[in-house]
Amino acid sequence: MENLEKEIEEKCKEHEKGLIYYCIDCKKSVCSDCAMFGGEHKGHKFEHLVKIYDQQLNDIRNESKVISEKLKEYYDLIDNMRKSIDRVQKVKDNKEEELEHVISLFKERLELQLNDKLMLLLSEKNSINEEIELLENLQKNLHKEVNEASRAEFIKKSKELMTSISEVKARPIISFSDFEVSPHF
Repeated sequence: MENLEKEIEEKCKEHEKGLIYYCIDCKKSVCSDCAMFGGEHKGHKFEHLVKIYDQQLNDIRNESKVISEKLKEYYDLIDNMRKSIDRVQKVKDNKEEELEHVISLFKERLELQLNDKLMLLLSEKNSINEEIELLENLQKNLHKEVNEASRAEFIKKSKELMTSISEVKARPIISFSDFEVSPHF
């Protein structure tokens, strides 16, 4: 029906008749008068326009399947690319999580090392503070004896005071380098 409507709609410009034939030699649609009586088409081969139309329509439909197949292939490619992008992103996210875990472990180790170093330094600081307190007490005691004791009492305690001073002199001064803790981790 659709083909018939197209025949009726299309008319020969010269004869005002419907184009119902196809000139194989000229490759154009013609009316019955052009095919039978027109000198332009004398000796040419003709086919019914509907037959040529149907053949070409069938050829186009068959050939256009390639477009659908290519589209499907491209859609599949896009789908595979999306999946690949998702996989790459997921692997990146997993690596990021692994790195965060490793960094967390390193931070914990650093914290432990810091605590060990601080404990050592604080222990040494306490030892120095004890030494300072001992020396300050000895100095106060010496000052008290020198300034407050009578001469007889001072002479009596002088040997004891000298022994205390000698003991202090004999002990080496603790230097920071003796217990220096490496700042490197």
